[in-house]
Amino acid sequence: MRLTHMTLLGALLGATCVSSVAFAGDVEVAEHRRLSEEMERLAQRNAWAGVERSFKELIVLQESGEVITYEEWHLGAQAARALGDMSAARDRIAQAVRLEGKEEDIAWLEQIDKNYGPVNLRSVDKESVPTLTIAAMPFAADQRAALEYAQKELAEERTFKGLLPPGQYTFEAGGVVETFAVEAAQLETVTVRLTPSGDGGSGALSYVGPRIDIGAGFTSAGPAVPEKEMPPGFSGIGARAGVGLEVGFKRGFGVMAEVGYHNLVSGSDRQDIAGVPNLADSMHLGYGVLGPTFRLGNVWLSGGGVLAIGVAQASGINELGQVNNQCPYGSEDPDCAWVSSVPEEHREYYPWSGKLTTSGFQASAGFAFMDIGSSLRMGVSGTGGMLLDDTRNYPWGQLAVTIAPVPARSE
Repeated sequence: MRLTHMTLLGALLGATCVSSVAFAGDVEVAEHRRLSEEMERLAQRNAWAGVERSFKELIVLQESGEVITYEEWHLGAQAARALGDMSAARDRIAQAVRLEGKEEDIAWLEQIDKNYGPVNLRSVDKESVPTLTIAAMPFAADQRAALEYAQKELAEERTFKGLLPPGQYTFEAGGVVETFAVEAAQLETVTVRLTPSGDGGSGALSYVGPRIDIGAGFTSAGPAVPEKEMPPGFSGIGARAGVGLEVGFKRGFGVMAEVGYHNLVSGSDRQDIAGVPNLADSMHLGYGVLGPTFRLGNVWLSGGGVLAIGVAQASGINELGQVNNQCPYGSEDPDCAWVSSVPEEHREYYPWSGKLTTSGFQASAGFAFMDIGSSLRMGVSGTGGMLLDDTRNYPWGQLAVTIAPVPARSE
């Protein structure tokens, strides 16, 4: 008897489940029918925004197993075209062609491919509304709608990926302007990404982050002032690396502070003489720089004052010919005591070493080309500067990799 009750209970539960599944299917079929009829009614009134809303609901319903018909794909394509979303129109009419392959639909697909080009536009400036303009407004209504649709998407989402009619375009946001061209029937996607210069605010911070400059360069210790007791000019290649902080404000203006290491190394090309040190020239400096930065899109400019402290080593005697005439070997002149014990043929090797304290300025121009994470960007830069002390100047130049902050991007 118990077995009979359990069997009946199982049968009832099974029937309930089957009934529930059938009922869920009926609901989806009914909803599909409702949406399809609604699309037809709205299309008859040219209410294409309503057709688009219903079609998007139909796309969601498709995930439950409902199959969209040729007529529905065709209505969806018409709605997308009327609203200017030519990328969606193309995708939908292509689906319709797969189902029935009517000649007029194939012709429509070919017309889209011949009269539009793909673009991928994006602005990362969160505080300004990007604008898109075309040099000559197209005559065709669907092409004008496509441009207006792209403008609306950019204003609301700051990004647009789709199809545009051919023409010369200007894309602007936050004081950064990029121009590009779309050609009819082009296959390659035109990609434009605007990195803000910070235009459009009243002084609020645009970005804050680390700044790194690492590169190789050339430094020259220029001719000395006409004094005797010092080395002549020298020069050499070396490395320069700095790390610091950059703070950006609006309108592309910022401030950076950086500390780092700067060196010069130059081997000796003099012949060795037994018992006489033949030293290479070198300079090792720790430096600090503070100054303004300017952003013009991907072009980075900066400048600043520099203070450097370190040590240097060099060989030889400044104005050696004059020193040899005034202070020959063995001279008893008190003013020559520093060099009189050095044979004249050895004076080219005269060693110097000491501390340096210099100050000066630098200027840099760079181009950013690659994102690093969501708030840093990498570029290449060329920097030149001048350090000075009481006896000479030290011009230098550097080619470097620069990493600096940009406004955070919302992915």
